[in-house]
Amino acid sequence: TEQEYEILETRNLSLREYTNPQNEKVSLFIVYSETNRSVFHPPEVCMMGSGLEITEKGAEKINYDGRMISANRMRAGKGGGQMLSLYCYKTKNLYTDNYYLQQAYFAFNQIFHNQVKGATIRASMGIAGSEEATLAALKKFLVDTVKIVDSM
Repeated sequence: TEQEYEILETRNLSLREYTNPQNEKVSLFIVYSETNRSVFHPPEVCMMGSGLEITEKGAEKINYDGRMISANRMRAGKGGGQMLSLYCYKTKNLYTDNYYLQQAYFAFNQIFHNQVKGATIRASMGIAGSEEATLAALKKFLVDTVKIVDSM
């Protein structure tokens, strides 16, 4: 909505839902900027603002072609349904679970007039069966997404 664009301070975003042959759905949300680090914020802010309750938050290490990506794992729900999300922040070649590290890295590069691109990448799935299976699917999806983002 227009209000959401105003809150995010950007229109450089993508929200997509993907469905596999088993009818499992993954939602992908990417916020991107080349110059404005204020467009990035922790996804739990939006999730809580939409009425979801964060029931668990932790960290996950994800192997991506021999390098480790640090991502946040978050379980949230409303009513009886629960969803699991993995998200990370990107600046240049850095993928981190730490919002403040991303912001510092972005600002440091801007001070020295280095153009850096940044993003918040979040993948979410409803937990219908096993949480472990949901987490494994999200990890694979996040790695596939990072490969595409890195190729751009």
